Amino acid sequence: MSRPGFRLLTVGQRLFVLILLASMGLVATAIVSLRQIGNVYEAASYAQVNTVPSVTTLDDAQAAFNAMRERVYFYLINLDPADRARLVQEMDQLRAHERASQDLWRCLHLR
Repeated sequence: MSRPGFRLLTVGQRLFVLILLASMGLVATAIVSLRQIGNVYEAASYAQVNTVPSVTTLDDAQAAFNAMRERVYFYLINLDPADRARLVQEMDQLRAHERASQDLWRCLHLR
């Protein structure tokens, strides 16, 4: 059972309605696609926003720890009191840097 109003349309008018409906469908598909692209971008940028800073902060802490371990070896090998005092100061600075990096990582990780 068809509608009486649609029967009265000419072939050209029916084609126009068909093209109009198809165009509206394409516009709706484009809008939904753009919205989904935004959702995917947000999900993909999570790693850059949240993971990369944590990894670089842990890398800084590890570099400070490795440098401090090197200073401990130099301290054990070196018998000169002046050099040992300098190495102790360097180890204290590196320990503070490592602790600051770990605290920053905790702040980044726990937010």
